[in-house]
Amino acid sequence: MISGEPGIGKSTLLDVAKHRASELGFSVLSMTGVLAEVHLPFAALEQALRPLMKRAVRLVPRQRSALLAAFGMHDDTAAPDIFLVALATLSLLTERTTRGPLLLVADDAQWLDQATFDVLAFISRRLSSDPVVLLVAMRDDFNNSLGDTSTLRLRLSGLDHVDAENLLDANAPGLPAELRSRFLKEASGNPLALEELPRGERATEAGDGPWLPLTGRLERAFSSRLSDLPHSAQLLLFVAAENDGTSLHEILSAGEACWASEWESIS
Repeated sequence: MISGEPGIGKSTLLDVAKHRASELGFSVLSMTGVLAEVHLPFAALEQALRPLMKRAVRLVPRQRSALLAAFGMHDDTAAPDIFLVALATLSLLTERTTRGPLLLVADDAQWLDQATFDVLAFISRRLSSDPVVLLVAMRDDFNNSLGDTSTLRLRLSGLDHVDAENLLDANAPGLPAELRSRFLKEASGNPLALEELPRGERATEAGDGPWLPLTGRLERAFSSRLSDLPHSAQLLLFVAAENDGTSLHEILSAGEACWASEWESIS
């Protein structure tokens, strides 16, 4: 289990793991949670199992029917039995290991559809006797958990100052000293921010302005967390984003005025 804030390097670490596993002769299967598909049952599971579906004919009939129904490949209109789908998934994975070890990777687990997450939780507790490695990456603030007390857990933190300097210099050599110092301060050791901030439109002209221009990649990485916040917190953040200054008192006062206006319109 790998956790950390957006941009901290979880996906990069998984990519390295997949590359090394392939070099060592592992078969690699992967799934990635996508916010747009979080309400589609078994969407992520289908992504991971697609290379193994030709072997579904070897499953016992009930497991095969449940799995095919889950992926819309069966005429059965009844909701698939998630226990049978999980058993079928486990059977396919363990059968594949007869040809060598297997690495199963799940990235952005906080956006896995619930059905896939339940299947992943099921198999994560039943792989100890098989040559299967399961790597799962998720955001820090995701409350659901996988595995048990024996599961190895790694929380990624920001880079220390020396490593942050090295990464920034590798991606943006020759920055003016003041701008370089500001990028280091604003990034706070976040690798994605260290890579992307210098690429922002007119980043080198930021000077002493209150905000640094962001790239689309940075905006997507952090704005995706907004939907998880209470409405009042979202409103306050939008007010802060619209403000052209940094006065906390001004932001809170404007937020309070907007909140009062909303209540008046509702009542």
